Parts: sequence; structure tokens; C-alpha cells
Amino acid sequence: LYGAPASGLVGEFAISWERRAIAFEKFRRYRFGLAGEDWTPIHQRGKLTATDGKGRARLQFTPPPLVGSTIALEARLRLTVFEDGGRPVNNQLSLPFHRAAPMIGIRPYFDDGRVDLNVPARFDIIAIDPTSERPVALEGARWELFEEDHDYFWYQEGGVWKWRTTVSDRSVDSGPLTLEVSGPSGLTLRRDWGHYRLEVFDPATQEASSFRYSVG
Repeated sequence: LYGAPASGLVGEFAISWERRAIAFEKFRRYRFGLAGEDWTPIHQRGKLTATDGKGRARLQFTPPPLVGSTIALEARLRLTVFEDGGRPVNNQLSLPFHRAAPMIGIRPYFDDGRVDLNVPARFDIIAIDPTSERPVALEGARWELFEEDHDYFWYQEGGVWKWRTTVSDRSVDSGPLTLEVSGPSGLTLRRDWGHYRLEVFDPATQEASSFRYSVG
């Protein structure tokens, strides 16, 4: 609004809980969260309190249950205040959702999710405090490597032929991993031709991230 603060104006808000495109700007080369995890945006709406003598209004809402998701999320907030004549004035902002436990990031040292045959796959692993967006120490973390088999099959639905992919996996390697506050920990994996998924997880908090890649 323009001019002096206006009191007694009504308004509304809309919140959309969305996946963050980049979890942490300083660590944009890292992948956070489990590969393939789906997220359906959650929408909330409500009314603002009427503006007071200083033109301020308040909103109140209860965040939805977000426990169990491993991806980085944010709340996209849209505010609308209506002038006396009914004209809406809008503003919007995005606020990151900070989970309590450190998030685990995986950085591959190769492009396009593919490693040449007989070339080791190199990764950096790091734990980030979501609030400060800085590396933290994490003891007791583990990594596990899965080999994936991709099966493709055709089926008919409503007279139209469609195809679907199913993925089965088996664990082929694993080990402990200690993450330091000073920076990332390196991990080098050597495998034969195939499709693989690296998972790094903290058994204490259930935070986890994964990265899919192929060899050959």
C-alpha cells in the first residue's frame, strides 16, 4: 500500500509448500534427498487480521505434517490486502523449511550420471545444518550401493498401448562414513557395467540422500 499506514483493512493469505529447486546455494552441486522421491505441493489458505493503526496485520496457520520427506522444501507465501475500494494489493515471498536434523549431500565428480567402464566413480559427501547452511560433523552415518535392474514392459489400457518401467535392486556394497565439520568426505566406488544407486543415511535421524548413475 502507498501513503500513510491504513487501519481496518482486511486481507488473506495463501501458502504453498513446494520442493526447493536448490537446497543450499553454496552447495548447489550437491544432491539432497532420495532420488525419485515424489512431492505433491500442499496448499493452505486463511484470513489476515485487520490492519492495526500502524498498517500491520497478522496471520496464523498450522504447518502440515512434513515428517518423512528427505527433500528440501520451502513455503511460498502470497499475501493480499484489500483497499477500502476493494482493490487488491499483493506481495509474495519464499521461506525455506528448516528441518531439525542435518541434511546429507552427495556430489558426483562426473557428468550426466554416467561413468566410463574401468573408471572409478568419485563422490563427496557432506552434512549441512539446515538453519546455518554450514557443514557439521556427523558420526554414525552409513553408505550403501545398490545395483538396479530396469525392466520395460508394454500393456494395454483403454485400447491404447503404453509402456512402464519397473526397477528392482540388490545391495552390492556398504560401509560406515564419518562426516567432518571441516568439509566433505570422499568416497570412491569401482563397479562393472550396470545401473547403480548410492544411498547415504543417518540411522539416528533417518535423514538420507541418494544418487543414481550408470557405469559403461
